[in-house]
Amino acid sequence: MGMQNGEITQVDVLRFLIAKAPGRTAVQLAVAIYAEKSAKQRISTSLDILLARGEVERRGRGVRQAPFRYYPKESRAAENAQSGTAISRTILTQIKGRRSIPEPRANED
Repeated sequence: MGMQNGEITQVDVLRFLIAKAPGRTAVQLAVAIYAEKSAKQRISTSLDILLARGEVERRGRGVRQAPFRYYPKESRAAENAQSGTAISRTILTQIKGRRSIPEPRANED
């Protein structure tokens, strides 16, 4: 988990955003990374990876009135808080500069 070859992945960025502001929807997370609502499809695979790993949980019904919202799992939140400081600085730099954030690879674990 974490950075691969010194490169921050989209999964890392989503993990960071969810930990720093729990309860965001997929659209809000997409806007935070790509500054556009239509980017929701670009992050869906990364959110699925985090869900499958058990790092985040999804609440809500997935409908307009009750969209899915993403929260860190309690056991992972403390672990991520300890290891996330260096990654956080780099992620914030990339988000502020709107540098391209790599999409997840199919075999990423």
